[in-house]
Amino acid sequence: MLFAVVAVFFYFYRQLIYLGGNIEISVVFSQLFWRAFLVGLIGFFCFFAILFFGYRLLQPFGNFLYRWRYMVAATVLFACVLLNLNGSSIGCWNGILADGQDDGLLFGVNRAVRSDEWAVNTPMAFAQYYDPQGAYPYFGQVMRGAITDSFIVYGQIVWDIAVLFRPFIGGICFWERNVAYRFLMC
Repeated sequence: MLFAVVAVFFYFYRQLIYLGGNIEISVVFSQLFWRAFLVGLIGFFCFFAILFFGYRLLQPFGNFLYRWRYMVAATVLFACVLLNLNGSSIGCWNGILADGQDDGLLFGVNRAVRSDEWAVNTPMAFAQYYDPQGAYPYFGQVMRGAITDSFIVYGQIVWDIAVLFRPFIGGICFWERNVAYRFLMC
């Protein structure tokens, strides 16, 4: 419970520093201590109640999830692909190329630190799709402007028997580009 109180306290403290500049710790402590304490106390009791009372109530649900885990995982994956929910930070391009209006986020933020995904792998995947040799060649020409081994060096999608050893990208070759990208990001 102490960890919850401290975490909530420093979260609110950081928010006040961000909004109001320099604020004395005693003022923040006196204003936010009770809020942080109550949030931590309520969180502790909810966690305890779930552990104590919920075990017997949730055990049949847990057994159901364990028994049908593959079907549940496939259903969640299908729902995320259908609803275009993913963890991509491709919206960072919106701040670079566009005027930064609407990046289409439902929740969270685009993280520029994930540049390996949005600035490297995603453009390479699109380069593979639009290659003049056809979609997803093993040796692509668009990525670097020269013939490049796309599969071994960069781990990109290719039409090759070697894709059998990377099943998470294997089915992508059969789908339309946007659906394939959504599947890859889920």
